[in-house]
Amino acid sequence: MAKRGDLFGGSDAAAKARGEARQRLTSAATGAPARSGKTTITLSITEADKMKVKVYAMAHKTTVSDLLHGWIQEYCQDRGAERNAQR
Repeated sequence: MAKRGDLFGGSDAAAKARGEARQRLTSAATGAPARSGKTTITLSITEADKMKVKVYAMAHKTTVSDLLHGWIQEYCQDRGAERNAQR
């Protein structure tokens, strides 16, 4: 009998292992770093913008998540230091 929440009869550990393997394969194929310690956010954008960013990411052999991470690193990382310098 399948465990609760597992429609295919596998264990939660097996499902987690499959997900991790899938992420490693995706990372190897795209050159993007493997996810570790990450969380999920919900972002509301237009369908057109979604397609633009996905096409851009594919053209640059990366992921939308990694594009956002790069943007955060470039534009948000030193905001606290800038605020402290203005005081």
